[in-house]
Order: sequence, then C-alpha cells, then structure tokens
Amino acid sequence: MTSTRPTSSSATRRRRGLGDTSTRLAALTLAGVLMVVVAACSGGDDDDAAATTTEPAVETTEATVETTDAPTTEPATTESTTTTTMEPTTTTEAVIARMPLTGVPLAFGQTVPDRPALAVKIDNVECAHRTQVGLNLADIVFEEIVEGRLTRFAAIFHSQSADPVGPIRSGRSQDVDMLGGLNRPLLAWSGGNPGVNRAIAESDLIDLSSQRGASGYYRGRNCSAPHNLFNTTDDLWAQAPPEAGRPTALFQYLNPDEVAAGPDTSWAQLMVGIRAVRWDWDPASGTYLRQEGGRPHVLADGEQVSTNNVVVLVNEYRPTPWNAISPEAVSVGTGDAYVFTGGKLQVGTWSRADRTSPISLTTPEGAVIELTPGRTFVEMADVLDHGTVSG
Repeated sequence: MTSTRPTSSSATRRRRGLGDTSTRLAALTLAGVLMVVVAACSGGDDDDAAATTTEPAVETTEATVETTDAPTTEPATTESTTTTTMEPTTTTEAVIARMPLTGVPLAFGQTVPDRPALAVKIDNVECAHRTQVGLNLADIVFEEIVEGRLTRFAAIFHSQSADPVGPIRSGRSQDVDMLGGLNRPLLAWSGGNPGVNRAIAESDLIDLSSQRGASGYYRGRNCSAPHNLFNTTDDLWAQAPPEAGRPTALFQYLNPDEVAAGPDTSWAQLMVGIRAVRWDWDPASGTYLRQEGGRPHVLADGEQVSTNNVVVLVNEYRPTPWNAISPEAVSVGTGDAYVFTGGKLQVGTWSRADRTSPISLTTPEGAVIELTPGRTFVEMADVLDHGTVSG
C-alpha cells in the first residue's frame, strides 16, 4: 500500500512567503524557547520526549521551504506485504511388500513367485483323511459343501509347493465364482459331469483336469479309485499357459507390529454340511488346530491340520441348474462372517461386488477386519444350519 502526504501548491507557498521575514524569524525563535521550557518541565517519559522533539523538526523544515520557496514533495512510502505460502503436509504410509495370498512380508531380497495361483480340489470322504497331503502347505483352503452335504476342499497354492498333493477329486460349478478372485488361476481336478465341465470351460479358470489330458496325475495304493488320485504342484505349474494370471490379495492383513482386535477366544465350533468342525487356538504355535467329527484331523504325514486364520463365511446354498442334488454356494453378494485370528474373534460381514472381487471383511461399524499374516482356512458354511459358536 502506498501512503502519500498532501503537499502545498507553489501559489500557496508564495502567498505565505510575502510576510515580513524578520517577523517570522522572531516567531520561530520564541517557539524554540517555549519548547525548551516545556522539555525541561517534562517528567522524562520517553513517549512525551519523542512528541516534543518532533514538532521543531517539522517547523524547521517548513521554515526552510518557505525561505527557499522551492517545491517540496514528500517521498512515497510503499507498505510491503509478505505472503507466506504453506505447503500441504502429506503423510504416506510405507507399503509393505507381501506374499499376496498370505500377507506375509517379504524378507530382504525375496520376491513373489512368478506363477499363477493353483487351486487343487481335495477329497474329504472315506479314507481320504488317512491319505490327504498338502493342506498345511496351501496359502488358503476353502471348505465347500457338496452332494449329501459332505465337504470338499479347494486348496490354493502359490507361496509354497506340495509334493505330492491330493487325493484330487472333481470340481463343482460353485468353483467358478468362489475362485474367480484369484485372477485366472489353474484348476487341478479329476473332471466332472457335463454341466460342471461346461461351466469350467466357459469360465476364466485354467482347466488342468485329468479328464482333459493334463499330465502328472497318478494313482496311489492306499485307497481305491476315485479316492487315490495325486499330482505335484510343480508338475501342475509347469503346464500353466501364458494367459494364466498372477494372484492379488483376497484379504487384508495386519502389519507385523499390530495385533488382532476383539475378545479372547480359544475355540470355535460349527457345522459345515454334515461335518462337525472344531478349531482350537494354540498360542505356542500361533495356529488353530482342526478337529472333524470329534477327532483331530490328521494328515498322511501325521501332522494335524492347522492354520493361522479361520474365516467362516455364512452363505446361501442353492441347487445347481443341472443337478438338483448338487448344492452351490452363493459367494457373490454379502452375508455374516466370523473371523478367528490371533486368539481373537471379530463378528462382521463379508461382501463381494462380483466374482473377480476380493473378499471384503468388515465390522458392523464398517471398519476393515484384517487377518494375521499367514495361512487361512475359509469355511463356506450354510446360513440354514451352521450354528457357529465359540468360547
């Protein structure tokens, strides 16, 4: 802002200069004497002193102007304005590199395996419990209800291999939606009825069934067919075509320094079809141990089935269009969810916008439910009779 003091015109100065010069000098002298007297009588206040010394300076300047009769212009004074620009502060949380299907942070120098997710359909009837292999090496395991309300597993491999894996059984139409979020995964299975074959063929799942000539399948000796078909994950990955995708995360995971929320819970129990399933929290190993039918669920190598997270998705089941006795889980939409992780329980909701979406888990308030990094077992329970309880 510019401030300019008003100035007198030269005509005005000439009129003021017509008076007696000696008279004006006498007046100035008298004014100076009076000012000295006032200053001598003041109490020494700095503000008052400044006020008394200002006036003679102005008068002296004015007298000089009148004597020289020269035009006087006060210099313009510009008030400076300083503008301060505040840069916005952005806090960016560091992104942790993880295995996509377990959420386990990568070690220094470690990279995500450059291969597709591999879904293997694994038997869970008759003598299968004595011969099952590979379940504890899978990143994610889905348990789904099939005919007779028995169950079958879809074991998803990516970060680890299993040699062998099985026994491998047939697929179901519900696999198309259930596995769609894995981004064009490989599907290892023994084949199916014409309706299932068509559903798989028309989907984006990569068909590696033994019926269609995929290699590496062989029969074991401990059980009779069809409960004795095996393969290895490395042999199956070697057959991946170029169009097979690479998996992205199905769930969200806690950071390494975080702990799960929710009340302490040491066990969970539910029905999956006709299977009575129980999971017991083992703090020493940081895993849940599985029982089925009142007995520990033990694999062929003597290890009990275990996992870091148990996610119960409450689904509606409906008959498939071509086989009324074959149930099909509705895995797109929303429903109730029970999440057991780190010895805690969180009850909330699962949701998926479409078959290629991840599985969103949220609390009733809308907060994301995050899992402990590690392996996850997903129970595809029936809304009609799952009866999930815990304690």
